[in-house]
Amino acid sequence: MSPTLVGATLVVALLLFRTTTTFWATTRVAPTMLPTAAIYARTYIFFLLLLNLLKIGVFYVLLHGLYNNSFLFVRKFNNTLKTTTFYILLSSLSVYLIIVFTFVGIEKGKQRCGDMYVKIKDAEENSFVDKFDVERLIRNGYGEILNVSADSIDRNRIEQVLTNNSAIKSAQVYVGLDGSFHVDITQRRPILRVVSGEKSYYIDEDGSIMPLSRKYTARVVVAVGKISDRFATSVLYPFVVSLKEDELWNSYVEQIVVNSEDDIRLVPKVGNFTILMGGLENSGNKLDKLRLFLKKGTEQKGWNTYKEINLKFEKQIVCVRK
Repeated sequence: MSPTLVGATLVVALLLFRTTTTFWATTRVAPTMLPTAAIYARTYIFFLLLLNLLKIGVFYVLLHGLYNNSFLFVRKFNNTLKTTTFYILLSSLSVYLIIVFTFVGIEKGKQRCGDMYVKIKDAEENSFVDKFDVERLIRNGYGEILNVSADSIDRNRIEQVLTNNSAIKSAQVYVGLDGSFHVDITQRRPILRVVSGEKSYYIDEDGSIMPLSRKYTARVVVAVGKISDRFATSVLYPFVVSLKEDELWNSYVEQIVVNSEDDIRLVPKVGNFTILMGGLENSGNKLDKLRLFLKKGTEQKGWNTYKEINLKFEKQIVCVRK
């Protein structure tokens, strides 16, 4: 055997021995590390292995050309090197992904849940639940999770416990690599409050009835009067949605008074008068007339000239003076 080939074999063996022993040492030390640190250490060793394999590939190609004393080697070296490097990288990446996902799964299985982190979306807009409410719901509806094995926690059941609360629209639960327990909460968003006799409730953005909260009162349009649940969800709800989609009406209308389905009045935030809509059919055309009146009529007569603005009649507005 050629001395050159013997030397190449010794170099390759040395590189493999160095990488293997380093990886073995890291595996022995990893259990004493934090989970994230252990994964980082193993990832570093993997890339060290990748680098050494790349060195071996290049070294092999060079020695192969020198040993065979081939002039064609000089011309084909670049293509051979590229091909060898590509297959080394591809194989190494596949091995890396398998190793990383395996280690992550093993480490997460060994994890015990630590601190709980609760994130509530739109908390500045609505405050129906807070971090302490979420912790209490989990503790009372599911049980303790702190210092419990991550694999033994039924995340679907916890999410179900949370969404059983009338103020919570959705919940997502997961365990971080460091053992921390994360809960992401999306609250229901009311857009209308209905007060009918002794009954009072919200209609949320999806058109569903939502109970009131003792903890927090949402600032939304209030509808009062003789209002059935059917009328609230099928008539008032789409009307309020149209108000919210318009910047002017969203900030202008404060209350809806329902005397009957054909006698509905709006109470504005600005102006000491009521707006008689009649029924809510063709409400878009009626509001267009009101928009024109507010722009032209109030400029000439002022906000306090009339006590009622009647939009019931087609193509005209009837105003009643004080």
